[in-house]
Amino acid sequence: MTIHLIKLAAGAQKFADIADKLTKFTVSDSEFGSIVPVFTRNTPKQKDGLLAGGSLYWVAKGRVIARSPFVDVRAQTDGEGRAYCELCILPELIRVQPVPKRAFQGWRYLPVADAPDDIVIDGDQGDDVPEDMLKELQELGLL
Repeated sequence: MTIHLIKLAAGAQKFADIADKLTKFTVSDSEFGSIVPVFTRNTPKQKDGLLAGGSLYWVAKGRVIARSPFVDVRAQTDGEGRAYCELCILPELIRVQPVPKRAFQGWRYLPVADAPDDIVIDGDQGDDVPEDMLKELQELGLL
């Protein structure tokens, strides 16, 4: 059964900020090509659900605005013996319907039923549409 995670995009104010961070932290991976490792202290127990089509949903300025598909979840240990987790996502960023979300620390599970829908405008992701315009279109019920 698919499940998603939701995480704050620290320091990001808009979609472009998250896209820039993903580009900056993209690394080569022998198994998946290009990935973006997102480091966290706790390893999700529902790894199989995340890898069955799950995504990492990003929150910026109090709204869920984007997602990145998962490719792997890797439990790791640092040089001092402390456990951490590497959430491996694709470097692609997909716009979603903006949904309000209160601040929280770390990550949380996001059931598929609660995940916002992707935004598709004339067959593409609407990357050229300014965020304030997307927000206004949503408030008017046009998206």
